[in-house]
Amino acid sequence: MSNICLMSVFPQMERSETVCRYCGVSYLIFHEFHQLHTRLTQMEADLQELREAAQREKALREVLEQDRTQHQEKQNSERLSKTRKKFKSFSFTSTFIFIFSTFMHKHQNLCVCVCVCA
Repeated sequence: MSNICLMSVFPQMERSETVCRYCGVSYLIFHEFHQLHTRLTQMEADLQELREAAQREKALREVLEQDRTQHQEKQNSERLSKTRKKFKSFSFTSTFIFIFSTFMHKHQNLCVCVCVCA
């Protein structure tokens, strides 16, 4: 029976018929209280699910951040290693000659005397 039906019947009933004889609470109020209690229980369950989902998401975010940091560190290490290998493959003399020839190419009209001691 819905609340509307109960409300239309209640005015025709005596007060003793619409309240609990034990506690004196109106049946309509008791029904509304029971509905609110049921709704509260469901909302508490929903809230708990949301909290658990938030905790799982936070844990996943932390793992993702750790993986990203490790990946970035690995990339930086690999770049540094490649740079060191390239640097080691050049001798000081060949690097100097490359820089000098680049300078001379850019500034062809300058007269420069250089003594290279190897």
